[in-house]
Amino acid sequence: MSNYLFKITAAAICLIWVSLVYSQQSSGDVVAKLAEDAATNICGEVPDSGWKAGAELSSSASIDPNLSRFINKIIKANVAGTAKLGGDGYFGPLQVDLAKVRADTQNCKVEIAMKLIEYVEKTQAAANVPKEERIQASELHLVPVEPTYPSMKAETYARRWLTLIEEREFHAAYELYDPAINSIVTEKEWEEQASKSFQGCLPALSRNIDMNDTGEGPSVSQPGQNEWYIAFKTIFKGGKTYVNGDESNEKVGLVLINGKWGIRDYSNACMQAGSEKERASSEVKPQPPLPEPVTVEH
Repeated sequence: MSNYLFKITAAAICLIWVSLVYSQQSSGDVVAKLAEDAATNICGEVPDSGWKAGAELSSSASIDPNLSRFINKIIKANVAGTAKLGGDGYFGPLQVDLAKVRADTQNCKVEIAMKLIEYVEKTQAAANVPKEERIQASELHLVPVEPTYPSMKAETYARRWLTLIEEREFHAAYELYDPAINSIVTEKEWEEQASKSFQGCLPALSRNIDMNDTGEGPSVSQPGQNEWYIAFKTIFKGGKTYVNGDESNEKVGLVLINGKWGIRDYSNACMQAGSEKERASSEVKPQPPLPEPVTVEH
């Protein structure tokens, strides 16, 4: 396995992306592609700078559903000798191995893919599939592609976006969004909403990063995906924090696509408090009962 490890510097933010090329044009291609996809989903585009990316996300949340999908797809593809995939004696050790590799953000994709392929090969051997028909992990070649790196760290990118918001440079702030968001919300729609939403809370009086709440987590706007949250302890316009105690009250969610950051989500306690106040004032309040009519006797 050590032959497949690629060294990258500690300052690298993006992982080496790998392609799996199988020498046979048959079920080997299918297994290689499915292993690559599963490795990508398990590992994610994890930046290895600024925090221990993924530390806050349990390994089971990342591994189990993707491993199940990998097994189901292999079985549906009718790869020889895989009918018992997931129910054999190799499955438990595989889960343990994947959890260990998941913590290594530098070599995660390469090793996860190889372990999945080796797992299929072992299951085929146990099912007495002839050796020449099995998936041969040893014949796979990892082809590295030149890594691309974001031009700035995630925190710097988040602060740049917030500064543009506070300076009401909405056009420039819109350009920093994830293209997937821009494809469903026009710049005009976003600017109209932003101009109203932020004015009561920003510009902030101070903003300090909260490393305890910064890291990888499930996406709010895109269920099933992960993103990286930069959390701040912020004193908003007017000098309030809108939280009790020393906790983060502002978060910027980012995604990493093709070596570039993109803003995906944003939330702050000030805006949330304003929304709750607005909802409360718009509720129909119960009216006091009318007095009973008085009968006047003549």
